[in-house]
Amino acid sequence: MRKMCFIFIALAAGCAVALGNSATLESKVAVVRNGEVFKVIFKSQEESTVKVTILDNDRTPIFTEKIFSHGEFVRPYNLSNLPQGDYKICIDDQNGEHVEKVCSTEPGIVRREREVADKAMIAHVLKIQGADNKYLVSIPHQNEGEAEIHIYDQRNQLIYTEKLTLDSDFAKVYALQNLDGATFGFTGRLSSKEKLVSIE
Repeated sequence: MRKMCFIFIALAAGCAVALGNSATLESKVAVVRNGEVFKVIFKSQEESTVKVTILDNDRTPIFTEKIFSHGEFVRPYNLSNLPQGDYKICIDDQNGEHVEKVCSTEPGIVRREREVADKAMIAHVLKIQGADNKYLVSIPHQNEGEAEIHIYDQRNQLIYTEKLTLDSDFAKVYALQNLDGATFGFTGRLSSKEKLVSIE
């Protein structure tokens, strides 16, 4: 297998995420895709040593590195020089926790996501552990050039709207004070219905 050429770029995180020390590794890690570049986002309130390993479809390690984090880091991994297929990005911390994220560079995977997007937009909402009323919203890049995020209160009244231009993956933290039971709504230019995600 050809050696992989990685391009590491110092990126400034676009949002601040606060996580409690009791949060699991799964809640600290996100992997966001932009073409054939997979960006690992790690957020924590404590210093930690994190090992990142990339495996091919046969679970053979093709890259590994250890990162000493002062609380957070963003690391892009460029898989464009590798054969198309499925890869796994594995993250291990000093506490022995292990997380695996499946990453596919197959164009067909993107097409399948776009077919789903025609019915309802692909979007995710994650409550940030240890941070009161903060939620991480992530929207993978899809065929929606434009999108809107709506926030509804407990009475389903629209209280916030944000318009987006989605030319890459999107991630942002929203702080919702005194809005227990609120709902996030997501619509896209090509979506046939609004995707609703209720929060507790």
